[in-house]
Amino acid sequence: MKILIAYATRYGSTKVVATWMADHLRTRDDVENVDVCPVAAVCADLGDYTHIILGSPLYDDDLLPEMREFIDKRDPEFSGKPLAVFGVALHELGEGLYGNPDGGLAYFNRFFYYLPVKPIYSRFLGGALYPERLNKEDYKLVKEFFELHGQSEIPFVQELNKKETQEFVDKFLQLAAVKERLQKRIQKKKGD
Repeated sequence: MKILIAYATRYGSTKVVATWMADHLRTRDDVENVDVCPVAAVCADLGDYTHIILGSPLYDDDLLPEMREFIDKRDPEFSGKPLAVFGVALHELGEGLYGNPDGGLAYFNRFFYYLPVKPIYSRFLGGALYPERLNKEDYKLVKEFFELHGQSEIPFVQELNKKETQEFVDKFLQLAAVKERLQKRIQKKKGD
């Protein structure tokens, strides 16, 4: 397997998660190559990869603009590939997106809207919030969110979880293998 993990990041948490995924995948015997890089640095034809994983943080209820641009530019190259997507945000934000305890479904609907093919696996992974790293605009948005929830200060929160990222890629590869076996059976029946 040749796997691409392409990500967009605002403050670095998505990069950390993507790097953990790549490190874990490189320990597997069935993985020949893993490339991990920001979407702006992806130069290769996506046809060179057997599997693709895309990740973006939750920012103002959407994907980061560079992820949307990447998907738009590479649209035809996603066809026929097992695809997974992950979001990085505080669980409190992701699970309560738009006020619903939906586990981030509205966020993933953004990915589903932009992508020409539907991912076979998607999951919200924990993020991190370091108030001192936020730019002025982001600080204001986050402060307003926490004030709406009765907190006067932005808390320091670190929910990055290496085990969770490893489970994500393992589950994705399991689902991709099942899908491949099913497709082979269907092709075999059509040939009979």
